[in-house]
Amino acid sequence: MTTLPASEPQPAQPRRGLNPWLVRIPILMFLSAMLFALTMTVLFVMYQVSMAGRIFPGVSAYGVSLGGMTQPEAETALAAAFTYDDEAVFTFRYEDRFWQLTAGDLGVSFDAAATAMAASTTSNGDGAADHLAQQLAAWFNGVTVQPVVNYDENIAREQLADIALEIGQPPQNATLTIDGMEVITTPAQPGITLDMDTALATLNAQITNLEPGGEIALSVIESEPERVDVESTAAYIRAAISSPVSLVTTDADGNLLGPWRISPEQIAAALTITETTTDAGAPAYDVSVNLDSFAASLAELAPGLIVPPKNGRFVFNDETGELQQLEPAVDGRTLNVAETIAQIEEAVFTVNARTVQLAYDYERPQYHNDITAAELGITEMVSSSRTFYSGSTAARRKNIEVGASFYNGVIIAPGENFSFNDLVGEISEDTGFVEGAIIFGGRTVKGIGGGVCQVSTTAYRAAFSGGYEIMERHSHGYRVGYYEQGGSGPGLDAAIYITDPGDRNPGADFKFANNTDYHLLIETEFMGDLDALEFRFYSTNPGHTVEISEPIVRNVTQPLQTVYEVNENLQPGQQLQVDWSQEGGDVIVTRIIRDDVGNILERRDYGTFYQPWAAVVQVAPGDSRAS
Repeated sequence: MTTLPASEPQPAQPRRGLNPWLVRIPILMFLSAMLFALTMTVLFVMYQVSMAGRIFPGVSAYGVSLGGMTQPEAETALAAAFTYDDEAVFTFRYEDRFWQLTAGDLGVSFDAAATAMAASTTSNGDGAADHLAQQLAAWFNGVTVQPVVNYDENIAREQLADIALEIGQPPQNATLTIDGMEVITTPAQPGITLDMDTALATLNAQITNLEPGGEIALSVIESEPERVDVESTAAYIRAAISSPVSLVTTDADGNLLGPWRISPEQIAAALTITETTTDAGAPAYDVSVNLDSFAASLAELAPGLIVPPKNGRFVFNDETGELQQLEPAVDGRTLNVAETIAQIEEAVFTVNARTVQLAYDYERPQYHNDITAAELGITEMVSSSRTFYSGSTAARRKNIEVGASFYNGVIIAPGENFSFNDLVGEISEDTGFVEGAIIFGGRTVKGIGGGVCQVSTTAYRAAFSGGYEIMERHSHGYRVGYYEQGGSGPGLDAAIYITDPGDRNPGADFKFANNTDYHLLIETEFMGDLDALEFRFYSTNPGHTVEISEPIVRNVTQPLQTVYEVNENLQPGQQLQVDWSQEGGDVIVTRIIRDDVGNILERRDYGTFYQPWAAVVQVAPGDSRAS
């Protein structure tokens, strides 16, 4: 056994039973822990120092690992990696048209700086422990940072607005035009407008999810035009120019005149189409026609269409005291150009009624068909006259009958003058007269109307005996035997004769005035079986009585020597007496008119000078008596 030197101290001897490692081990463990903590702290500090300004490992954004990068480096990497704005293409399609725009065109942009900043602050906790925990979580599990993508919808709306301009069209109203004789219509078209809200909603959903583009079907909103139908108006116009419009009328005798036609081309030129609005405010077309240009043509027709008012002719019924119609009255008419044009313009737009009666302004005659005797003051026969024509030729009898017809049923108003010539008018074959013997130039010759003086003489005697004022009267140049038949004396004849051989209207007239307050109705009657002509005057006697003296003949002269004339139609030995010898002389007839108490209102001598007259005998050519 080895002993230790004395000089060396000897350790104290522990107390038996206590193990010293029971104390040492905890101390060692504590010291080890402290050392580990210190080491880790040093390492953590060194790591934090090394990662200062850098993104911790495990952090990524948009598929890019950003661990260890500085924020600028991360921004650069992210900017390079983000291609959505250029590569995502959206196709907008409408029918067979399409428009392609990138996400960037539609307002999508990537904020790399904001995304990098978000990545760099991902592991920053509220404290060191939390900070470390987040770093460890990023290290082991990874952290994905949501990229900051901006989307400006206003830009997308502007892009879609440009597309809307290409797609959209306003509603097109139906149109109507006339090209010559062709009526042209275009149908209405609805307006279309891009449904912007629906398109944006679809786009927004895809961009929000960063979908890689695709096709977006565009929808539209339709708007109806205001003027949809013009076909009815077109049919209206086509009817107007489908065929001519004919103008017709009748003459005074009811005979058809015309037709005068307005052609479809003339109608088309007169049409006017104007835009207007309906009562509801919708646009429409108004079609009118103006045919005022035809006024001049109608005015040229107007004079030939005038019918003067014609008084009715009447006879007096002695039993009833009423007028009976002999000839109906005829309303006068003048062409109403304006009304005619208005009726033509109305007919233009009809299909079946394209014949127009000319329009007239009518004038009711003074003695219309409804006139009554009481209205006129006609109550009785106030005078009459009958003359005889025994021995007259057939031609003379015919002329007496024709001449008397012009006066039958005539009414003379109070204060109005009766004119024989005005009523008979032209004495010619056209008015019914025939050729016979007339007195012209102091001789009996052939002419139209011989015998008319029988009518004027009979009228004169009725007026004379009725007390009417004689305004104009011409006697014959010699005494005519016809007018002294039946017991009548000379001095009460009225001659009607032509003063100009080229004029068939008589120059010398017979006139009297109706100088009463009552209308005067004249009736004539040709009494062929009696060889007589009668005039009857109907009115109301104003209380007058008329006295007519017997004719006084003075200064009588003997007839002239017989005159012989050649008649080419006579054979030798034949002769024809056409005039008879008459004495000449001065004749006076006195008329006295008294009122209802016998006072004389008129006393007047009516004088007539007759020259002596020779008998006229026609003989065959070669007769020695003719000179």
